[in-house]
Amino acid sequence: MKVTIKTKSYTIIGSGEAKSIIDSDIIFDSLGIPYIPSRRIKGLLRKSAQEICDIMGKDYSIVDNIFGTGEQEGKICFDNFYIKNYEKIKKALESYKEKPPISKEEVVEYFTELRKRTSIDENGIAKEGSLRVYRVLKPEIEFEGEVDTYELTNEEREILIYAFKNLRRIGMQRNRGYGKVEIRIEQQEKKETKSSVDFKVPAHTEFVRLPFILETLSPVVIASHAGGVNSIETYKYIPSTTLRGAFIKAFNTLTEKFINGELIITPAYPYVNEKEFYPAPLILQKDVYKEEGDLISLHEAKEREGKYKHLKDKFVYFTESDYFSYSPNTITYFHSTVKNPLKGHSEEGDIFNYEAIEIGETFKGYIIGKKEAIEESLKFVSEEIDVRIGRSKKVQYGKVKVKFLACESLQCSTATKEFYIVFQSPAIFYNELGLCVVSHEVIKKYLEDFLECKVEIKENYSVLASTYVEGFVNEWKCKNNRELAVKEGSTLYVKLETDSKNLHKKFELLEIYGIGERTIHGFGRVKIFEDLDKKYRYQKIEKRKVFGKTNNEELKILKSILYRKLERIIKNEAIKKAKEQRNSIPKTLLQRLKEVIQKCAQDLTPLHEWLNQIMGKRAHENLQKANLFYSKEWINKHFTSETEKVLKKYYKEKLYNKEEIFNLSKNYWITYLDALRTLLKKEKENEQV
Repeated sequence: MKVTIKTKSYTIIGSGEAKSIIDSDIIFDSLGIPYIPSRRIKGLLRKSAQEICDIMGKDYSIVDNIFGTGEQEGKICFDNFYIKNYEKIKKALESYKEKPPISKEEVVEYFTELRKRTSIDENGIAKEGSLRVYRVLKPEIEFEGEVDTYELTNEEREILIYAFKNLRRIGMQRNRGYGKVEIRIEQQEKKETKSSVDFKVPAHTEFVRLPFILETLSPVVIASHAGGVNSIETYKYIPSTTLRGAFIKAFNTLTEKFINGELIITPAYPYVNEKEFYPAPLILQKDVYKEEGDLISLHEAKEREGKYKHLKDKFVYFTESDYFSYSPNTITYFHSTVKNPLKGHSEEGDIFNYEAIEIGETFKGYIIGKKEAIEESLKFVSEEIDVRIGRSKKVQYGKVKVKFLACESLQCSTATKEFYIVFQSPAIFYNELGLCVVSHEVIKKYLEDFLECKVEIKENYSVLASTYVEGFVNEWKCKNNRELAVKEGSTLYVKLETDSKNLHKKFELLEIYGIGERTIHGFGRVKIFEDLDKKYRYQKIEKRKVFGKTNNEELKILKSILYRKLERIIKNEAIKKAKEQRNSIPKTLLQRLKEVIQKCAQDLTPLHEWLNQIMGKRAHENLQKANLFYSKEWINKHFTSETEKVLKKYYKEKLYNKEEIFNLSKNYWITYLDALRTLLKKEKENEQV
């Protein structure tokens, strides 16, 4: 169901953070656009559902079925609630390239205001140190989100709808008049996606791959082993194990093929501007003091002066002589556990945080298998599906869109007897005792068994790093054993000491199936390079912004933000001009002129009439001496000219109509006259001193 939340009063969706003079700020994205985390709504909605059960005389167990408990997974999935037309507004802001640029603070200012509050003692006097400043959302802002209710029974769906209707206030300070909302619900039919892609499998090939592009529709947390007690760090790519579970759920008819290894799912790595990025080989090093330095091999770096290091947490795309590097954008979200709902805030030590991949990041991966298996599987694959992956995917996190593309032939290495192996995912190797180890000797044995020949691993030209891998068993609600593994990016320089039959075929199988243990789960994936012992020049990559024509809503918001910015620029220009000219006009005349300009609602008629009244008087003589507002011709020519200069300087397109330009010009002259009065007052005070 689609849910719309409209603020009917000032609302505080607190972030739990304080900034500068603000004691409690709101939650907004990287551009400054506010949103409502679904966790906030879920907690309030659960309480509202319990109230509905009390009214209807039903047991709370139905609430547990809907929302879940510590031991039981809920039936519904929540998205974050973003402002109406969020994606289009976001793209409009990202695509705006004029100068001066729109800052995050200016976007926040458009949607919010500051409110101050203090405590009063028994004598009606404000308590010392009790002043608090809150940032609040303005009324009449609409937020939209989706709630997946397809697993609910009719009775459970009815309780959920009543719970939404019963929810009237959200956020902080709900008992002090903040947070009043209006909620609308729109029932939606489950969409059945039909494929429009030609999935035709290439002929004359044994193995084929089905590419897919994954885009994050909400923040995604793929928990890694790193992080502290109260923090979770995310992988910067989507591991095979995560995708495997999601695809098995989406295509349950293919479960057996995924489990027995007929279909292999690769990890999904960053995909930017039609370039596929992979973990950076650890053997390639960069000068740590050069942000955009070239990559050179490890043994060459050792011979040079300076400090060199591999690209940490970076993914690379290589051409023949250049490289591009990229790392997906992440953001940290803070959460708190409310033990006592009546108390309304978290206890000490109950704050934790998630690092998450941001919305809008794209990744590319493949489903690989024999031609027959892929052909049979395509009968059940839709062109596009929405799935949920990672941590907390039932609420706030984990929603992604997966789009499948046309099948491709495999493109494997043409290396010969000497080559580099770069690990694309963690690899697990067991020694003779069955223990996980990271060892050249153990990996050498696995390679010899796979290639059926003797091999040598040149350790001086190799970099082997270790990491830990662990999974989560959803059925048992616990992690499985942590295992030592070769870290992705680890690089081996391998030389074949004896001949191997069908070498290129074995290279193909090595890149398809990987090496080591648990390869059907996506571990041990490798890429073979003929040569990495060379210099790669750095090339900058800029994500393309796909921005079409804006509709009225996005244009309205963009214009409003720019209008506020223009007002500040024009006022600064007016003050600057007042300081430069320093016209000696009496303060009373300046005040009278200001009042007349303020009366100009849509045209300059009040100003013209006032000019006729003072014609031939001392006031008119003073205006003539100052070369200011002394004739109708001067007024018609110069009233909007300063504003038009600013618009021409900063904005190429004509964004504002005559009425808006007129109002900006009024503000310019009112600020100019106020500045002149202030300067005259200071001069007089200085003379008296």
